[in-house]
Amino acid sequence: MGELLLAGLLRCGHCGRKMYVAYGGKTGRYLCEGALVNHGTERCISFGGMRVDDAVGTEVCCGF
Repeated sequence: MGELLLAGLLRCGHCGRKMYVAYGGKTGRYLCEGALVNHGTERCISFGGMRVDDAVGTEVCCGF
C-alpha cells in the first residue's frame, strides 16, 4: 500500500480547503472535513482514490 497520487494537492469544491487522505483496508480515500470543522455538519465530500489516481496516472504516462 502506498500514498495516493494527489495527496496534498486537491482542494474541496465546496469549501476550498485542502482535502485529506484516509487509508482503510487496501485503498485510500480523499475527503474534506471543512464543513465538519467549521460548522459541525457532515463532511463536504469523500470519494475513493483508486479511480481518480488511475485516470491521472494514465494521462500523465500516456496522454501525449
